[in-house]
Amino acid sequence: MTFMSDIRKITRKMQRFRNKLSSLSKIVLCATILIYIFYIGHVMLDFSENDTTDQNPKAEAFVAIFSPTPAFPSLFKIHKRKFTHATVTTGSPSLSIAKKCTVTIAIILCEDDRYLSITKTNHTGSVYNTTSPNQHSTGRPAIAKNFSRQINQTLVLLKSIAILSKFQVSRPQQPSPSSCVEVLLLSDKPTHYKTISRELKSKWAMEFQQFLKITHVPVRYPPGSAWMRKLFRPCATLRLFLSELLPDHDSVIYLDTDVIFFQSVQALWAQFSRFDGSHNNNNNIQDDKDKSTSRKIAAMAPCLFHYGSSANSVPYFGSSGLNAGIMLMNLTGMRWTQWTNKIRMVTTMFQDKIKLADQDILNIYFHFFPEELHMLSCDWNFRPFQCRAGSYCEDAQLSHGISALHGNALSFTPQGPEPLFRAIYQTFHWAKLDGNFSIVEFVDRLETALLKAEETTTAHNSDCKRYGGFNVVALNRLYNIVERIEGVI
Repeated sequence: MTFMSDIRKITRKMQRFRNKLSSLSKIVLCATILIYIFYIGHVMLDFSENDTTDQNPKAEAFVAIFSPTPAFPSLFKIHKRKFTHATVTTGSPSLSIAKKCTVTIAIILCEDDRYLSITKTNHTGSVYNTTSPNQHSTGRPAIAKNFSRQINQTLVLLKSIAILSKFQVSRPQQPSPSSCVEVLLLSDKPTHYKTISRELKSKWAMEFQQFLKITHVPVRYPPGSAWMRKLFRPCATLRLFLSELLPDHDSVIYLDTDVIFFQSVQALWAQFSRFDGSHNNNNNIQDDKDKSTSRKIAAMAPCLFHYGSSANSVPYFGSSGLNAGIMLMNLTGMRWTQWTNKIRMVTTMFQDKIKLADQDILNIYFHFFPEELHMLSCDWNFRPFQCRAGSYCEDAQLSHGISALHGNALSFTPQGPEPLFRAIYQTFHWAKLDGNFSIVEFVDRLETALLKAEETTTAHNSDCKRYGGFNVVALNRLYNIVERIEGVI
């Protein structure tokens, strides 16, 4: 009897202990949840407490859904620091400069296997033969869907970056981290990266190679967004998701492959400094409180055509819309503002009206959130259509020349609308960045090619010939480099 009584006492004690343990576990769990909620609220409050910008009334539908519940940092691995301006890496020049690049650019290369047409050649001096007279069933030129064109345009783009990094940014024989560019090559096949890297290593002198650090980034769309891959052209919409695809990067410049720089990409990177509150109309530095309240998350140049015409059926930014071929992206700011969720919402709402995929989506977004955009002057995205009826850039914006030439609408190909753009592209394409490269001789070749193109082209076939003075506007920044070099000599 005593034995059974002892057993019951022990059982009751064990039961009370389990109840106490269960209660303690619940208390610990609740305390953990409360601490987490307090932490998230504190971080988000710190980010937005000084934001007194009036809400755009056009964006009420978005605000009702996305505010006041910002994205949780733990879900997207967001850095807790706030974006003020692009991070600048400092350090003494060294042979390991490529590991300390200040500037980061992103280029997207995706194949469309349905229209793949790559022909290798050993005698043209080109990685691939980029011309074809055939037409596809869509009615577009075969070259528009010939992936080799994207490869060759990328090589020309990188050439222009390397040339300007050497002669406009870097001191002779003393490259610095500020002249180094990290190139993120987002591609669906590693062979694209290998092809470009092999071309640079085999044909470029080390004095040009040292300015570029090329990294392959596999293409990946966020869950539920893969259907957007084939809007417009393969992976054109991928730039919309760089904030998730590049979680360790604070900022990046997205570039279409058909871009040629006449001013250094480092000067374009400097536009990030205008995203924060450190620049007012008098160029005076404001206090840290103002700097932390910036809402700018991107920068683009005006489109100037299409969006004001009957061909467009979506809301767009400002009076002329935006061109998405060159885009500065504050990735940290995008993560904080739930960029990806809002982009998905825009795409869903206007899916039946979107014609230009990512560019339409960006115009719709910044139509509703204009306060989040910093405008680039149009010299940073000069396209052939801007030659029509004279310059659509303000004189002040072109007073120093074109900063970046954007050969959209196949303008770098024989099928394109502008022979003068084609002449510039061909000169860069055939330039050899070896030990004998001369910037003076290169600018002479560019000038000769443009003069020849003007002589063999009628004004009817070239808007830029009718423009008047296009050659000077295109080459003015390179002329300045030559004058500086010859002055030193």
